[in-house]
Amino acid sequence: MKPLRSLALGCSLGLSFLAGCAKSPWIQDKPQLAPSVRMLDTTLRSSALHRTLHVRIILPEHPIAPMPVLYLLHGAGVDYRDWTNHSPIATLAASNLVLVLPDATGSYYINESGGKHRNYEQYIVQELPQLVRTQVPGAATDRAHTAIAGISRGGFGALALGLRHPEQYGYIGDFSGAIDFPERTFRWRKPFESFTIYRAFGAPGSATRQNYNPFTLAAQLPAQNAPYIFLSCGDQDLLRKPNELFAQELTRYGIPHELHILHGKHDWHTWNEQLPFFEASLLQYFGKTQ
Repeated sequence: MKPLRSLALGCSLGLSFLAGCAKSPWIQDKPQLAPSVRMLDTTLRSSALHRTLHVRIILPEHPIAPMPVLYLLHGAGVDYRDWTNHSPIATLAASNLVLVLPDATGSYYINESGGKHRNYEQYIVQELPQLVRTQVPGAATDRAHTAIAGISRGGFGALALGLRHPEQYGYIGDFSGAIDFPERTFRWRKPFESFTIYRAFGAPGSATRQNYNPFTLAAQLPAQNAPYIFLSCGDQDLLRKPNELFAQELTRYGIPHELHILHGKHDWHTWNEQLPFFEASLLQYFGKTQ
C-alpha cells in the first residue's frame, strides 16, 4: 500500500473511532461550579450529523428572563466538559447568563467538504439554539443577547461561525484561535492534523476554505453589521502572529474589537489568565456588571 494511502486510511479509522465516542472515556469529569449556579447535562439527536451528542448547560440558580446566552466551543482532542473542568467559567452563569457547551469532538465547526454527515455548522447554528429554547425557557434568542466563544480550534469556530452569522451572534470571543486553518497546507510534521484539515476544508483554494476564512469573512462584512470581537493569545503561543494580523485587519475594516496579549503559552493556565478580561468585556457588552 502506498504511504499516503496508508496514512489516509489510518487517519480515517482514527477519526471514525473518535467521532463514534459519545464521551471521551479517558477524561475525568470534575466541573468547577459556583454555589449560585446549576448544571444540566443533556443530549441532542443531530440530523446534521446523524448521531447523538452531549451538551452541557450552566444556568443561574435563580434565573430572570430574558437570560443572555453564551455558546462555548472546545478545542481539539477534548470534549464538551473541557471548559468547566479546567476553568471557572461557570461562575458567569451567576450573572444571569446561560452557558451552552456543545460536544463537537474531531470537528472544525464547519460543514465539511469531505465525508458524510459532518455538517457541524448546521448543528451549532441551527440545532443547538433549538435545544436551548426547549430546555431553557427564558433564554434570550436575539442577537444582542447571544455570544459565541472558543479556545484554539474552538476559537476558529467561534470566529468563522460568528462572522458567517452576524445576524445571530452579537459578540465573539477568541482564545488563541487557530485563525489560519483555512490557509494551512500539508505539513509532514503534523500529518494527522493535515489530513483532517484537507478532509474538512478541501484542497488549497477550495470554496470551503474561502467560505470559512475569518480574514475573508471580515473583509466582506460591513463594519456596522459585525459582531464585537474579543481576541486573546499568549505571547509565547505560535498562534500569536495570525491573531495579531487578524486584529490589524479588523482595525483596517473598522470592526470593533479588542486584543489581549498576555504572558503565556497555548494552555489553560494562559486562558484562565485571560478569562477575567473576557468576562468583563462580555458583561459590559450585555449591559451587566459583576
